[in-house]
Parts: sequence; structure tokens; C-alpha cells
Amino acid sequence: MEEIGHRAELMRIRRVADQLCTAHAWLAGDFARKATLLDALVLLSSAWIVSLSFIDPALAAAMTPGGLKPTLWIGLMGVCAFGLTLLQTRLDLRGSADSHRRALDAYAEVKRSAARLLSEDGQPEEDIFNEVLARQDFASSLGIAVPEARFLSLKQKHLTKIEISRHLDRHPGASLFVLKLRLIARDTFVRPLPNGASVRGKPTGVEEKVDDPTRS
Repeated sequence: MEEIGHRAELMRIRRVADQLCTAHAWLAGDFARKATLLDALVLLSSAWIVSLSFIDPALAAAMTPGGLKPTLWIGLMGVCAFGLTLLQTRLDLRGSADSHRRALDAYAEVKRSAARLLSEDGQPEEDIFNEVLARQDFASSLGIAVPEARFLSLKQKHLTKIEISRHLDRHPGASLFVLKLRLIARDTFVRPLPNGASVRGKPTGVEEKVDDPTRS
């Protein structure tokens, strides 16, 4: 019974870690993209200010939009650059991206450890099982969590990735865009049954069953 309990717990840990890997990977990329965009805006606005300050006044007037005076536009761009710099400092998007990458690495190690134990026959050794639990506790203690407001959308991305990946194993030439549209159509238009269950429309060629990483 203890072996069954350990294996069931390892399967749960692997599912949860897999979902959190997807969530933290997506969040890390999202914060990194926003940080890059903010950096680009600061650099471009600063470059525009410098160019207007040292070029011929007639050319500066031509580079000023809306018929504004170049001096006024330089002032507005300076305020914009200063505000964007404050946002960089306050939001710390690069730091958030790095934190989610560290969480991704930690949960990836938890997933690998659990999968390695599940691939072995027999009862997992107690000390190795406890090591997986310790890795999970360490990953949870890193201090960067998935925001509650984004949890469901990130879970949807993860489950969609799993289902599309399974379909691609059998149909590698399928269009990802079309597959996503078919999944949306299949899972959105649900016909309720009298007993409270539900049935989806016509089969889309994508597997119906998906493991839920949050299921105990």
C-alpha cells in the first residue's frame, strides 16, 4: 500500500511540476519581452532627444510631429524617457523574468526526479522519495508564484500544449493554428446532457483525454 501511495504521490508531483514549468516558462518569456520593449522605448526616445538637440533647427522642426515647437517636443520626449525609466526601476521586469526562470529550473528538476523514480520498478526508496519532496519544497520556497489572476489562462496553455503535442505525435504535419481553432470549437460548444454530464460536438481528431496536473 505504501508503494502505491508513493507512486500516486510521485505522479501528482510530476503533473503539478510539469504544469508549473509551463507557467513559469511563459511568464519568464512574457516579462522578458516587456522588459525588452521598455528598454527599446527608452533608447529610442533618448536617441530622438539627442538628435533634435544637435541638428539644424530647420531639420529639427521637420522631425517634430504635429507642428509642435522643437523645444516643446524635446521637453515632452524628456518627460516620456524619464517616466519610462521610472517604470523600469519600479516594475523590475528583468528581475521578474529571472525569478521565473529560476523557478522553472527548480520545478524542471522536480519533474525529472519524479519521472526518474516512476520509471523504475519496485518501491521507491524512502530517502530518494523524501529527496523529491525536498526538491519540491525548495522550488515552492523560491518566493515567486504564479499570479492567481493568470493561473487559469496559464493552465489552459499547458493543457492545450499537451493535447496538441499528443496529436502531433501521430500527425506531425498538422497546422498548429488549425488545431488550436478546432480545440476551441470542440471545447467551447458543449451540449449538456440530462444527467448533468456533457458531450462535445463532432470529433476533431485531437484526443479527448488530458491529464490534469492539479488533480491529486
